[in-house]
Amino acid sequence: MQSYILPPVLLILTANVAAAQNTGCGSSLSSVSQTCQNSGSVCHSLQAQCWQAASCEFLASIATANDAVTVDLLAAANGNQLQLNLTGNRWIGVGFSMSGGMANSAVVHCFHDANDTVQAKLTYNIPNAHFNIGWQNVDQAPLNVQSASYVNNELHCVVKLQKKFTIQSQAFDLNQPVTLIAATGPLRNNTIAMHDRDPAISKQKASF
Repeated sequence: MQSYILPPVLLILTANVAAAQNTGCGSSLSSVSQTCQNSGSVCHSLQAQCWQAASCEFLASIATANDAVTVDLLAAANGNQLQLNLTGNRWIGVGFSMSGGMANSAVVHCFHDANDTVQAKLTYNIPNAHFNIGWQNVDQAPLNVQSASYVNNELHCVVKLQKKFTIQSQAFDLNQPVTLIAATGPLRNNTIAMHDRDPAISKQKASF
């Protein structure tokens, strides 16, 4: 399917892996920014077109990988613009929305918790309210965590997400156009709390 580089958005996401040490992630914001120039990647940032100058403090790159998509999510701490504190209890994420807004969205979250553990999880924003149910009651089988780390003040998760999956009877098919959403917020008591930056919703849909 054809991919598009979309205007900046705010990110939402999750997955499963332990270790706040390097687990093989390996790349930096600068190198991930280079993937945004590839025709097969869709990029999101909290800063407009920041990958062109390799100046991103928060960036998500999404690319087709056969029957899945690879989601590469990366944020840097204490930047001049976003000033993110990533030392613990912080999530970043990217959502795939069926509604065109926050509701009815599958979300990949990457988070660093109070126990110094980094994880990525698949979560869900329910259809009729501004509420994320977390990951405990969401089947994680469609999500394959490649790496999750917090190294050199960078929070980084790479996952593969199947293009077709179902959450609470809602079927998702990323071959079809979806709205992308990006956001970040606190983790409280091992629960994804509401974003503390205004979410950004893509004006143009993307299919993979």
